[in-house]
Amino acid sequence: MKKELSSVELKYLTDEFQQLIGSKVDKIYQPAKKELLFSFHVPGIGKKMLRIVLPGLIWLTEVKPAMPEKIHGFCALLRKYLTNARVRKIEQAGSERILEFQLETKKGEYSLIIELFGKGNILLCQKGKIILPLSLQKWKDRIIKKGENYTFPSREHNPFKITAAKFKNLIDSSKETISKTLAVELGIGGVYAAEVCLRAGINKTAKKITEQEIKKIYKTMNSLLQQKIEPVVVFENNKAIDITPFKLEFYAKKRQELFKTYSQAFDSVLAKGLEKKELTQVKDKFAGRLERIEKRIKMQEENLKKQEKAAKDSQAKGEKIYEKYSELKKLFSEIKKMRKTMSWKEIKAKLKSVKYIKQINEKTGEILIELNKR
Repeated sequence: MKKELSSVELKYLTDEFQQLIGSKVDKIYQPAKKELLFSFHVPGIGKKMLRIVLPGLIWLTEVKPAMPEKIHGFCALLRKYLTNARVRKIEQAGSERILEFQLETKKGEYSLIIELFGKGNILLCQKGKIILPLSLQKWKDRIIKKGENYTFPSREHNPFKITAAKFKNLIDSSKETISKTLAVELGIGGVYAAEVCLRAGINKTAKKITEQEIKKIYKTMNSLLQQKIEPVVVFENNKAIDITPFKLEFYAKKRQELFKTYSQAFDSVLAKGLEKKELTQVKDKFAGRLERIEKRIKMQEENLKKQEKAAKDSQAKGEKIYEKYSELKKLFSEIKKMRKTMSWKEIKAKLKSVKYIKQINEKTGEILIELNKR
């Protein structure tokens, strides 16, 4: 299952998210610690849901995941600040895997920043200052912490805006292969770097290429980054292995299924996969509780069986006593008369021939009757 987006893929998704401009934040949910679901009301369209699954995924979904019983603190804070907020702007931060939502409320303007790299993060900011991040994170040159000013990570080159001259300088000065230079230093990701080389007919493992080849790669890359969106899910052995904004020659030998929107392509794979994962997590979560309940039920069933047996035994004894009631009443009446003039020792000797009497305790005066004997 796909776990993260490339900067190229985020660019196409950001274009798709523009339909949320002017919408109102209706509901905010936090299905899991590193997940958020926003429900928007879009004028003239209706409800749209945006799902964020860190560290690296975001898309419009039609599937609402199962929700926890308790609301996470971060979700509660977002609801406090952003419920009924209007979406005014949605943009990708340069070529970074960062998406910024600018929202407006009656109390002020806020930025929701979604970082889809590394461990991933979501931050609520106002006027450049962090109100609260989903998680505290530190790097050498930046810190994500409540009360700190938010600074975007800096990348020297933007593949969406780089000039031909700067591109040539980047390739000439790089000590890496063409593919790695495009993927890492320019930041378009491994799959799209390989696709550019494939379309340009350049060996992706080459480290030094001619000026003409550099021009060809630059032109091919620009063409790819401006290509019309035609979302596909890529399959291998009937298993989805990638979700791309258009067909790639890199996957020419794989089955590629077309979708109407990029988000629908993501939803067809990720929503199903995540729901299955959530179901497993729910089962694991309640497994211990279920085991305890089952054990308690088993103990109660065993106790019930014991009580039913005791009831049957008591009933049988009662019926036997009732059957011998007249005889026992006469016997006890005689013993009562004997107690007025005789000791228990004398009574015991006197009643020795009575088969009902199994034992007489001379000290306590207790008489044990066994009705099965005659």
